[in-house]
Amino acid sequence: MDTTVEPRLLSVYVNDHVTGATAGLGRVQRMASAYEDSTLLGPPLARFVGEFTEERQWLIRTGASLGVTRNRPKALVAAVAEKVGQLKLNGRAVEQSPLSPLLELEILRGAVFGKLSGWETLEAHADELRLSAEQVAHLAHLQRQAVAQTETITGLLESLRPQAFSGSAPGDA
Repeated sequence: MDTTVEPRLLSVYVNDHVTGATAGLGRVQRMASAYEDSTLLGPPLARFVGEFTEERQWLIRTGASLGVTRNRPKALVAAVAEKVGQLKLNGRAVEQSPLSPLLELEILRGAVFGKLSGWETLEAHADELRLSAEQVAHLAHLQRQAVAQTETITGLLESLRPQAFSGSAPGDA
């Protein structure tokens, strides 16, 4: 098995994950603002904003330590795509659809699964990448955090599903 790291492939991989982190952070910031008054959604989303911010910053710093040059146009495209993704037709011109929090959380859970896989891949290649013991330990922390985020989102989805097709906004969400 060839364990040589191809810098171009590493750059694409890290930049793709930074792009995903940028889009995920944008989504969770918007959701935290939209649902800040919800006792169900507000607190975990506010926590996620801090966690997603820290994760993105760590990934950028780690990429730089690996010699990866940031692809800023790709990150900009992700941010724009996230904004465009918010312009969905939900059948309601002024008010939010009761499906909005459910769909947004489903998308968010997919993003968390994606970043978990990224942390696992970086850890699997820690030796070839010459990651420090501190970086490897932080990857383990990031993996545990992503699992906890997934569990939180899954619990929120379970709370929202019974009302998904009721035609009215979720009671407290």
